[in-house]
Amino acid sequence: MLESEQLNVFLKQDINRISRIHRNQKDKSEVVMEQYKKEFIEFMIDCNVLKFGDFVTKSGRKTPFFVNTGFYRTGSQLKRLGEYYAQAIHDHFGFDFDVLFGPAYKGIPLSVAATIAISEKYDKDIRYCSNRKEVKDHGDKGILLGSPIQDGDKVIIIEDVTTAGTSIQETLPIIKAQGDVEVGGLVVSVDRMERGQGEKSALTEISEKYGMKTTAIVTMEEVVEHLYNKPYKGKVIIDDELKKAIDAYYENPAEYQYKDEWMRDLKMASHREFTTGFYFDKPTNKDQNYQRNRLFPLRYMAEILLIFKRFPGRMVSIGKETISDKNKIEDSKN
Repeated sequence: MLESEQLNVFLKQDINRISRIHRNQKDKSEVVMEQYKKEFIEFMIDCNVLKFGDFVTKSGRKTPFFVNTGFYRTGSQLKRLGEYYAQAIHDHFGFDFDVLFGPAYKGIPLSVAATIAISEKYDKDIRYCSNRKEVKDHGDKGILLGSPIQDGDKVIIIEDVTTAGTSIQETLPIIKAQGDVEVGGLVVSVDRMERGQGEKSALTEISEKYGMKTTAIVTMEEVVEHLYNKPYKGKVIIDDELKKAIDAYYENPAEYQYKDEWMRDLKMASHREFTTGFYFDKPTNKDQNYQRNRLFPLRYMAEILLIFKRFPGRMVSIGKETISDKNKIEDSKN
């Protein structure tokens, strides 16, 4: 766990970076972007991982850019990706930890590629671990694959991107259920530099809420800085029109929010409960199915009620629609 003073310094630096991109200004005193970051941005373009257009993220937000690490599809691409992650981990965390945890599914190859790169580039033998979406009840039983997580382990989480910070809520209970462990940080490939559940950025919220350091190979500020009106392989990736759309996305986040938030939250609750709901308790192999059947409906219904409490107007609306439909059926019978 970071000491409070170190964490406060880190959070202030993150907030300053967010404010700069929102004001569309650059800090002239900032250190020149490292070469490996420039190479990584171009690597994402080459692999069709970084895209620009109209997209909707997992958290339900409309966005003019999207990062899909599923497009790293060859051995050479994964090798290079692991090396970029390894350098970011080295620069921001060092190697004073035991396990690199990659949440299923995309985090599985990320954790494998990064631990291989750390071994080859820095001669450090870090264990990798990931979770399964469904508990395996035969052979190598349990929810984890790779190295087990043991009491006293220090864990770093590796993910592709973090938009609203929702995925970390699914991951932490799985790790914490394995024993007395310390989750020291989160590394992602791209920091989207946008708001989380509240007014602060998603990575800042994660740092404050869970007391862990967060970092990225590159930030969207760096992506824009490197690609704006600069030709890459004979083509300008971010021109004036796209730059204007990206600026508007950061300056007016409410315009890009999911229009029907109650439906977004219901979708997220369903996803969370189906994938990780019963792991808040640590079931044994013998009673895991019982735990799932017992806890799933209770947790799911409790969360549904909380969502409707936040959006009482929608409950009334749904009730009226149901009554209206019922009346229409009755009228048709008459």
